[in-house]
Amino acid sequence: NGETVSQADYHKRLEGINILSKARNFLVFQGDVEATASRQGKDLTAFFEQISGSEAFRQEYERLAAEKSQKEDNARFLFTKKRNAINEKKRVSQQKEEAERYQALAAEHRQLQAEFYLFRFHCLACREEEIARSQAEAEAERREVQAE
Repeated sequence: NGETVSQADYHKRLEGINILSKARNFLVFQGDVEATASRQGKDLTAFFEQISGSEAFRQEYERLAAEKSQKEDNARFLFTKKRNAINEKKRVSQQKEEAERYQALAAEHRQLQAEFYLFRFHCLACREEEIARSQAEAEAERREVQAE
């Protein structure tokens, strides 16, 4: 339109319509098609990144990828920590149940021992009465025999 603009403004307007002059994505030079077709692997990828303009975002992408990796590692660590806490809680719960079971069995054991000793005491008391009766009968017999 005959208007004079600076090179920076010119490039800015071109970028506004997605023509990247630095990436050379709006001109096809002689031999570029054959050169592009013969590229392979990393060279071809680098070329496409240059043309598409994604090369400008490489540092930000790498920073975000590193941040993502760090957050994944942190999440993995927290998940492992949570799993360990759950396992520890289960273990403590099992130990508590085992201790309660032991306390109940110990109380039952003490009760059974008390009953056993009471039974033995009762048997000994009965035996003592029996012996006392036998002695009384023997003493009565002895007196009877002496009286005759």
